[in-house]
Amino acid sequence: MFTTIIALMLVQDAEPQKVRKPPVLEALERRTDELSFDNFLKRSTVEAERFRRDLLRIPDGRKTSKAATIAKASDDFRLAVESQVKEATSGRYSLGRFALAPEQIVGAIAGARPLPDPKQFYGSFEGKWYGVWDKRKVDHHWGSYVPGAPVRDYTVDGKSVRLDGYQYAWVGDGYGLNHVCSSADGKQKYLLGYVVHIRDQNVEQEVVRRPHVGVIDGTDRLIWITKGEVFFEEAIRTGDPSTHRYYITGFNYAWKDDAVTTIRDGFMAVYSRDPSRREPWRRLSVAKAPVTTKSAADK
Repeated sequence: MFTTIIALMLVQDAEPQKVRKPPVLEALERRTDELSFDNFLKRSTVEAERFRRDLLRIPDGRKTSKAATIAKASDDFRLAVESQVKEATSGRYSLGRFALAPEQIVGAIAGARPLPDPKQFYGSFEGKWYGVWDKRKVDHHWGSYVPGAPVRDYTVDGKSVRLDGYQYAWVGDGYGLNHVCSSADGKQKYLLGYVVHIRDQNVEQEVVRRPHVGVIDGTDRLIWITKGEVFFEEAIRTGDPSTHRYYITGFNYAWKDDAVTTIRDGFMAVYSRDPSRREPWRRLSVAKAPVTTKSAADK
């Protein structure tokens, strides 16, 4: 009898546990109206693709794109706060791990750089993470990468964009997607993103929508650009899960006279796998080395 009970317990333990989906995803999947998940896939891809094209466009009277100017500003910021990042983490972390030069960042946005397996670089962020954003406790829940099946083609201002796959995420006060996209002929591949901030996990109470453009910088490092922010994100998952960390370092920016200028200080958030171990939100001063830059070609 005792042996039978043990055997039954082993069988039960061997059965795969149902993985709970990130918040709000099931609500989107149940809907059949304009807020359905299928419509969200289309809307997020189209709006983020428009943003990407705007970054790459060279305005009249300029010699370079917004993407080039932001890439240079991002590099300036990374160098300006590097010593503060090391000090804040007691040497455990360094933005020097991000190695792409500004022109390589622009190339990635344009789809001119090869992409590794999305399951690898998006998979690095998969799972639950716990941290503090400004003064709020925030829980992130990243889903698995979903290859396009079927691949979806959308038309954006007369030109096609193909959604090859995506990763769904809950980011504490909103839901979003990390996309892998390509041109119709498949020759250009690049990353897009999109976040919808909502109130009380209610998809009908939207606060703001934010398209992103992404850049892969190594297996576990991503750079995300929005219309007013740049985020350096890295997941470090070596050793025991208790030591895993997800770092988000970045700055807010604005355009002034064709230059990118930082707004307020930079910031850094560090997430762990343990909800009881939330590292404090950190401000990174750029006052000693303000990030105000024009591309050299425009000077």
